Amino acid sequence: LGMKDHEILIGFAAHVSEKKGAWDFLALCNQLKRHPKLKFVLAGKLDEHGNTNLGNGQVLPISPKAYIESFIKENKLEEQLIVTGFRDDILELIAAMDVLVVPNKNGVLGRQPIEAQALGVTVLAQAGHSKKSKIIQHSETGYLVQNPEQIIEQIEYLLQHKEVEKISRAAQAYAEQKFTPATNMKKIENIYLSLINH
Repeated sequence: LGMKDHEILIGFAAHVSEKKGAWDFLALCNQLKRHPKLKFVLAGKLDEHGNTNLGNGQVLPISPKAYIESFIKENKLEEQLIVTGFRDDILELIAAMDVLVVPNKNGVLGRQPIEAQALGVTVLAQAGHSKKSKIIQHSETGYLVQNPEQIIEQIEYLLQHKEVEKISRAAQAYAEQKFTPATNMKKIENIYLSLINH
């Protein structure tokens, strides 16, 4: 990725779409580009055909790929934002990030936050789910925010207070304790047992 030692990589790793919050991530990149040490990576399947749904009924007659290319050019993000498209080595890419942003609008966190924590990467997620999830412990193993604006505020806070390393270590320890294959299989087994018994 051509990163320098002093630079911080903020990443997105999901299908590039409105539902997954990709456009919120682009807006975040644009607002935070004033920090020269920040670099951004947008990784995930990127449609090269069709229209681009921006949300709130807005649909552009260009493909998501063309929309992103236009956004980067208009906002002079060529030096700070890397767009990879689909990657077979997504775990290696997540491992290279300092912060994984999950601005998912579907109300779920998905598997990326678990994978990122296991890799020692700080996760910053939009908490649209039931808020009962134990995947991320707010301010301990990552951060849960309510909207895209709070994601930007939280990144500013992380930069100012240099908490990325501390949170990353706690997240990795938490993932090792809570998200091992054996632990997850036991949880699934318990669900089936409760269904059988009822």
